[in-house]
Order: sequence, then C-alpha cells, then structure tokens
Amino acid sequence: MVLGLGGVARHLFLGMPKGERGYFAWDQVVRQYSAVTAACMLVRREVFEEMEGFDASFAVAFNDIDFCLRLGLAGYRVLYTPHAALTHYESISRGLSGYYRDYQEFLARWTDVLLEDDPFTIRI
Repeated sequence: MVLGLGGVARHLFLGMPKGERGYFAWDQVVRQYSAVTAACMLVRREVFEEMEGFDASFAVAFNDIDFCLRLGLAGYRVLYTPHAALTHYESISRGLSGYYRDYQEFLARWTDVLLEDDPFTIRI
C-alpha cells in the first residue's frame, strides 16, 4: 500500500493484469513499504504480541495500516514479496458498516504521517 494515495492508503497493484509490469517493475521486487494489507500479512507471533496485535478501535478498516505504521515506529520493516499470489476480496467478511468511524479515528491518529510523502515511494 502507498500512504496518502486515495486519501489514507491504496493498494499499488490493484487490478493490474497478470504478467504486466507495474510502475518501475516494483511488483517484481521484494521491497519495503509503509503498509501491506492484513489479508496477506505474515508476522512472527512474538512480534504481533509485542505490538499488541491489531487495534480493536478499528473494527472494520485501517487496522492493518495502523499495525504496519506501529511496526515501523518500533523499528521493524514491512516488506512486500512478489513471490506470493493471492486473491483478496476487499471487506467481504466484515462489510463496510463502521468504515466512516474508522476513517475518522485513523485520521485523528495518523494525519501527521499522511501529510508527509510516503518514505517508500519515489517522488518524481
């Protein structure tokens, strides 16, 4: 995900056809990002517990981005790998009821970070 894209954050390769190269072929490179979606996140149990897991304040949305930002502040890296192929149906299990409240909570907590350029993207 890229912070600030589309408001809070957006999936960088969403909808990209299989076999097509993304921006600077970033979809083909293991690299660091500010956040990844929880739907395909892998975290060591001890790190997840150290970070006290996902914040229940975000019942519907943004708990993954909040978690990744807290990981970064604690000195951990968030990596993307092109070596996994997954299908993710956004919000299908939770629905969108409560999304606006989570959005407001996220902005209250992380606006200062969103106002800066995402440190893991190239500014041209």
